[in-house]
Amino acid sequence: FFFSSRRRHTRQRSVSWARRCVQETAIADFYLMGIYANVLNHPDWKTMFGDRIEKKYPVLHAYAEKRMKDFNLYYGKCKTKLYYFDMPGRAEMIRITLKQMHNPFEDIRIKYEDWPKEKVSGKFELQQLPILECEACGINVCQADAIMHRLGIRYGYLPISNPEKLYKVLWWCNTWKDIMEGCAKLFGPISEGKKVQTRADLFEKTVPLYFARMEERLKLNKAQSFLVGKSYTNADFYFVGIWRGFIQNPMFPEFKEITKKFPLLEQYFEVNNKLLQH
Repeated sequence: FFFSSRRRHTRQRSVSWARRCVQETAIADFYLMGIYANVLNHPDWKTMFGDRIEKKYPVLHAYAEKRMKDFNLYYGKCKTKLYYFDMPGRAEMIRITLKQMHNPFEDIRIKYEDWPKEKVSGKFELQQLPILECEACGINVCQADAIMHRLGIRYGYLPISNPEKLYKVLWWCNTWKDIMEGCAKLFGPISEGKKVQTRADLFEKTVPLYFARMEERLKLNKAQSFLVGKSYTNADFYFVGIWRGFIQNPMFPEFKEITKKFPLLEQYFEVNNKLLQH
């Protein structure tokens, strides 16, 4: 672990360094705690480095644990708010991600009748939902995919350092996004005749094809409790979130018959739907 190279000279020097730093907070502390928090929150890094740091570098570990408690004063000021309607929709995968991160957030659900007024209030950059906000940090993020990418990169659920794994994760995300947008088109400003044809194409051609390819990919993954690799990624959050919001939506009864043909996908959802609650 790269921090060790700075602390190999003598144990006494490490102890005195830690004691000095405990007395005051400097930029170095923010760097250390930011990286240390990333290690503990990243599912792969925690497995690789977490125990090693505690056993091989007890002074550094003890210092980081102590400072983590001190830094709760800073973290406590960061009150995340998620704005969306009172439904799963495009925000469900964000809710799942925030819960998985153990990040307390206020789930603000706007009523449909209040949305026209809220829409022009100036709070919503593109006059659409969802929005993720933290007033203390000055963060106001819109666009569901952009929010998911930001959270995924920040907390290790989007493997940007591994191009092949990243492709696999984004394949799942974009495939589910295609299905979600296909459902949304049925409520667009199109004629009834066009709507009937669009619905038929979606549920007779597109969805069966996509589900078949998804089941094939899930079979190929070594750990079928996850979609990519051996831990949760954005792909899992997209899957469960969109399944809740669209596959289980009574407005789309066609999904019920289609999913019966893909037992592995159904089984995956049943297991992770219980694990990924918010």
